[in-house]
Amino acid sequence: MPWLADPQSHHRHLLAVFIGSLKTLNIDSNAFRRILWTQCLQQKITLPNNNNDRLCQWFNTSHSCNGLINATESLLLLRSAKFCLAPPGDTVTRKSLFDSLLAGCVPVIFAKASLAQYGWHLSTQDIEDIAVYIPRAAILDQKVNFLDVLKAITPQELRRKQLAIEKVAPRLQFSLTPAAIQLDRQKKENKRKSGENSTSPLVIWDSPVYDAVDVIIEHLLNRSTVEPLNGFTDEELRLQKCRQNVIVRHHPDYAGLFRSGTRHLVPDRLWKKFRCEDVEAAMINETMKSIG
Repeated sequence: MPWLADPQSHHRHLLAVFIGSLKTLNIDSNAFRRILWTQCLQQKITLPNNNNDRLCQWFNTSHSCNGLINATESLLLLRSAKFCLAPPGDTVTRKSLFDSLLAGCVPVIFAKASLAQYGWHLSTQDIEDIAVYIPRAAILDQKVNFLDVLKAITPQELRRKQLAIEKVAPRLQFSLTPAAIQLDRQKKENKRKSGENSTSPLVIWDSPVYDAVDVIIEHLLNRSTVEPLNGFTDEELRLQKCRQNVIVRHHPDYAGLFRSGTRHLVPDRLWKKFRCEDVEAAMINETMKSIG
């Protein structure tokens, strides 16, 4: 499997790689990505004592949701890097996080919400174990260079993160039915359509690993992880939407992300008809406490 950890990481000759566009639908994300791009290009040198290892490679793609589909060159880059950058784009999360994880590349996130939204698949501890977190504010306000942070990570810590990815990766993907079984099924289906009788039973294949299908079905069948069967009350819905407003306005993971660009996500336009003044102060305090 591409996510299996290599004890020596010999084939991962790049320290960091980014695959994506400098032009998203969000102006602030574009500016942030340009800072990372500049840091990457300014240090296009080899790592100490190893002439084959480069620090950073930036691979520009078009702004497209299917940018990595059937893109062998891009996917091989993920398998050639130790760390994969995952800055916010149109939103705070991005598809490449899972491309990276399934290629065994440690994601570098600049907002914990980039992965925290996938609570069914990843726990808070999982996120801590599999990713490197560099606060967005550290790059913008403290002028931290992300490459300096990554260079300071020891081979032992990198190895721990790679092994953690190895544990969670199976449940982040949909297992493929083996080609031979798919072909057998297709032949039997063709016979059925032509009116022929098939005496051999249909082969039932089950994934040998606990994968994303299992995760989703298990949570859908668990009353504690789905909405109440009778739905939410109007007051519960109001409080949920007020909480979303507070998080987007005050949580550092979203700071500045919606000031411009994606107009329909600007905080002042979110759930505008809901009155939140009576609970907003308490929610702001709650949000600040959760940040620590």
